Amino acid sequence: MTKESGDSSKKEVSTTSTPQFQCPMLKPSNYSTWAIRMQVILEANGLWEMIEPNLTTEVNTKKDKTAIAYIYQSLPEEQLLLISKYKTAKEVWDALKKRHVGENRVQQAKQQTLKSEFEMLQMKENESVDSFTTKLTSIVNKAASLGLTYEDSVVVRKLLNAVPDKFLQIVASIEQYSDLDEMSVDEAIGRLKTFEERLKSKKEIPVDSQESLMFTRHEGQGKTFREHGRGRFNQSRGQEQDKNTYQSKREERASFEEDTRDKSQVTCYRCHKLGHYAYECPNKLKNQVTEQSNLIEEDLEPTLLMATITEKK
Repeated sequence: MTKESGDSSKKEVSTTSTPQFQCPMLKPSNYSTWAIRMQVILEANGLWEMIEPNLTTEVNTKKDKTAIAYIYQSLPEEQLLLISKYKTAKEVWDALKKRHVGENRVQQAKQQTLKSEFEMLQMKENESVDSFTTKLTSIVNKAASLGLTYEDSVVVRKLLNAVPDKFLQIVASIEQYSDLDEMSVDEAIGRLKTFEERLKSKKEIPVDSQESLMFTRHEGQGKTFREHGRGRFNQSRGQEQDKNTYQSKREERASFEEDTRDKSQVTCYRCHKLGHYAYECPNKLKNQVTEQSNLIEEDLEPTLLMATITEKK
């Protein structure tokens, strides 16, 4: 064998060798994700046609055995013993699916449950786009593992109808300017997430602005309180002034009436003389002056008096 023939044989081996992938282990609770990963691995190695053959698929024993080998690598011992009697990759795959998914009636019941979950699913007001789309895609993937497939257009419309009213603007824009039948789920999710980030940025208010707003409100309330207080004080003061004015006018009128009244027949009860009332009596005025003088004398400081006694010799 020449050197060139050896190189060509190496090239032929390298091009025909299949890539190696680490197969996930099948567990009682992870069949849906396991089936998705295994399908990708088999497709990458050109072996998925052994599981789902079409009209043009030719019988290829080597590919079939290789597909079985990949499936066996992902099974625990107890699972391996149960399906070892099946001879083709399709039989092995269907047996595993039947065991984990259930019989046809159970499968239909699960499909109906997932349909209800898909239709009733709604995004909460405080829920993020990532959290909601995770729930939505989880239902879609579970449905796919049961043979129920949702097209992207159906999932996109469900997504746009399930978001809260705060996304109404972006939803209307997508429906108006985009073809929902051609839009992928990832594109719809990306647009909603972009709009969500803008909403978050608008809700963020700087601390300085908040403090200024609080100060303005406080100042306005204080001003209103001062104005109300001042108004009440001025009102009370005005009422007091009106009352004093009315009292003064009343006293002036009474004094005028007394001055113009005929007192010639009036008898004073203090001195029993005619021509005046008791409160106008001259004796009363004298007594008041005397009392005031006595009060002034009583207020004076006491004086020390000295007496001299002369003894007789």
